Amino acid sequence: MIYQGAIETAMQLCEGCAVQRVVVLEKAQSTQDEAYKLACIGDSVLVVASKQTRGRGQRGSRWEDGDHETLACTFAIDAAEHDPCKLAAACGLAALHTVIGACPEATSVKIKWPNDVVVRGDDRDRKVGGVLIEIRDKIALIGIGINASQKSWTGALAESAISILQINGSSDRTALACGLLEQVSEWLNADDEQIKAAWASHDAMVSTKRVFLFKGERIEGFVESVDPLTQLCVRTNRGIERLDVRLTKNA
Repeated sequence: MIYQGAIETAMQLCEGCAVQRVVVLEKAQSTQDEAYKLACIGDSVLVVASKQTRGRGQRGSRWEDGDHETLACTFAIDAAEHDPCKLAAACGLAALHTVIGACPEATSVKIKWPNDVVVRGDDRDRKVGGVLIEIRDKIALIGIGINASQKSWTGALAESAISILQINGSSDRTALACGLLEQVSEWLNADDEQIKAAWASHDAMVSTKRVFLFKGERIEGFVESVDPLTQLCVRTNRGIERLDVRLTKNA
């Protein structure tokens, strides 16, 4: 169970809180859709679902929630107040630091551009959390999912996913929601240099071989640096290529 009262208390204690309301639902098809409906008739809101049945991931994929094993939530805020690249980076860092806070002994929790939280090891990334941002009618819907208490995975997820429980962290979803609320509020108010420095210290891509799509062209090479606000620097067989983050996607 996720306790709304505890999250509301965290909201009241949070300086510069990102939202003005908290709504916890026992079940929802999509927290993105529920948050949008609530934001259309009121102030900024955080919607948390104890169980989400049709969660969306990046690039049209489905986010697997399991059986009350994932923190699934959406922040609905005014899109006009935030640069899209900075919003994506800030929310990725918020998710990252929430996971780090729940897993103080884990040293391999990293952030993978544009805003996935991964455990890096054995030359691969295993995803523990992710961010999906949609803009609808000038409302920024920031969907964040964190794998909390899954003990095992099936199919392809066995190689690509991991949970907080599996890295010996605290998987209490109410505590995770409270921590995430605080982190999102903090990172939305961070300046560019704070975001760049935090990203650089936890980056999962630097010195690894990756494939991107840039203006429709496939770019493959070793990542030299990641500035989530401006560009990716990739060393290819043609030399160093600088990819504008606004025009680039993971392949």
